[in-house]
Amino acid sequence: MRAVPLVLVVLAACGAAAPVRPPDPTVPARARFDAASERHERLLAAIDQEDAPRDGEVARTSTVRGQLAAVLGAADRARSAAVRLVPADVAAYVRAVDALARAYLGSVIESTDGPRRPLPFRRDDTRDELGSLTVDEKLHNWQPAAEPLAFIKFAIPPPPPGAPADAPLTVRVCRGDVRHIDIAGGPALAVGIMRFRFDGARPVVSVLENTSGGFRPGIPRLAIALTALARLGYLPARRADLTVYENPTGDYDRSMIAHSTR
Repeated sequence: MRAVPLVLVVLAACGAAAPVRPPDPTVPARARFDAASERHERLLAAIDQEDAPRDGEVARTSTVRGQLAAVLGAADRARSAAVRLVPADVAAYVRAVDALARAYLGSVIESTDGPRRPLPFRRDDTRDELGSLTVDEKLHNWQPAAEPLAFIKFAIPPPPPGAPADAPLTVRVCRGDVRHIDIAGGPALAVGIMRFRFDGARPVVSVLENTSGGFRPGIPRLAIALTALARLGYLPARRADLTVYENPTGDYDRSMIAHSTR
């Protein structure tokens, strides 16, 4: 488990979504290949983590690897061709990893926990959406100052069919004793836990982590949460006031926020 600067999380996880640039001729092919290979392995590790067999109440109906089969195969073939370090082949490998990263951030993960609250999702005394008129007061109640280990869970469901590509994502939140599936309502783009600080005009996230017992989200999905939180205005003005923890298992056993309590 490690805490990393916000900018590094965003660059590592979703930098591939930036416009494709021509290779820098001053960077040796070996260095470009190694950087792409490191990003490739990071994505593969996240996919394996999310798809790993585990006991649960509900069987998953799809896998991330299944959703990404075409781009995974393309990235593997591109890496095999690029090992000779021919500049054109290395550039093709970088583009293939970019495509894999974009596809991964658009894939969904499923929970092996069953719901305990009524579905589909609706706002109530234990669940809400960031940006609603009622959520800020609830965040205060769910994370009282007298309970230093209290935390808030979040889930980001995929956009509804037909939504514009640039439509803002919804961030659903709940009290720490509610299951992630009870706010996700089904497959999710990102899930995790966080803490807020309340010393400003509105609550802002102070600590963020990719942790969920039912979903086991990979580290790169933190970028989805950061982007959504920024668009909703729930990130602090000073990036130094935000800590992002990378949970290597996605489960509570390695959580820095929950300290292995649920």
